[in-house]
Amino acid sequence: MPNGDIIGTLSPILGIEGTLAAVPDAELVGELSLYAEILEPYAGPYTVTPLARISQILPTAGKRMEENVVVLEVPYYETSNLSDGLTVYIAETIGGG
Repeated sequence: MPNGDIIGTLSPILGIEGTLAAVPDAELVGELSLYAEILEPYAGPYTVTPLARISQILPTAGKRMEENVVVLEVPYYETSNLSDGLTVYIAETIGGG
């Protein structure tokens, strides 16, 4: 490989800054600097079940995510009641769990 070739791969957390200029023999001259922003990995849950009357915040700001966050379906339960009807529970648990 001739000296001066630029070969490689950049990941989303790397960057290049600097200047290059073309000179007569189709060469490039200048200076480039590589920098990396090392993000702390997210260590919290990646699966969330919605809850009634409770906001949930996953502390992901400024963290590196390794997976997609999965939001599960909203829990929905129906039970009979003493008035010969149905009681519906949405985003709540019943029976102590």
